[in-house]
Amino acid sequence: MTKRSIFSGKARVLTLIGGRGDPHNPKPSSDLGDLSSGARYIPDEVTLARKEGKSIQFITICGQCCWYWQMPDGSRIYHYYEPEYQRIAERNGKSLSTEETLPCHICGNIHTKGGLVNGPFEPTLFQILNSKKEKIVT
Repeated sequence: MTKRSIFSGKARVLTLIGGRGDPHNPKPSSDLGDLSSGARYIPDEVTLARKEGKSIQFITICGQCCWYWQMPDGSRIYHYYEPEYQRIAERNGKSLSTEETLPCHICGNIHTKGGLVNGPFEPTLFQILNSKKEKIVT
């Protein structure tokens, strides 16, 4: 049994213990869903907003340093995962200790160090191409 499947099972059990839904739930089920999707942590702002009944989307495009939570006010909280950032640094020919934020070599995301970023946001080339694919398929 893999670590992910064990964790996914634990997340389902915690959802049943905490109850269904997000509002007023001590452990919102959407947070547990994000964890079972691969998030390494859930920012406090996300959990608090979900407890208040606000809709938060966890967007998992590209690699883990490009994942983000879309907040109701339009801001984003980017996920950070050091091994993924190390790969981005190597791909950009830099060391992990550099102070500059390195762009993702796949999708062009420039917010790879994680944290809160206020919009508006320009779509990356990756997002534009994927949105055109979805329109063609449907």
